[in-house]
Amino acid sequence: MKGVTHQTRLKQIAKERQKQYNCLTQRIECERKLFIIAQKIQTRKDLLDKTRKVKVKKEMVNSPAIYKFQSRRNC
Repeated sequence: MKGVTHQTRLKQIAKERQKQYNCLTQRIECERKLFIIAQKIQTRKDLLDKTRKVKVKKEMVNSPAIYKFQSRRNC
């Protein structure tokens, strides 16, 4: 930093920086949760299709259930 700054100003800057990091951490966590929810919704939409499906992996808190679908050609 250029110039002379007071110790209290440095503490204030550090506190503001920490607040910004906390806000960024919360936003990243929220984005991760929304991504997981979007995956689960997409999986439910895919399950509405009438093709045969086999469950490969159970649904977890961090990920949707994984299914294997019967391959189908579009002619």
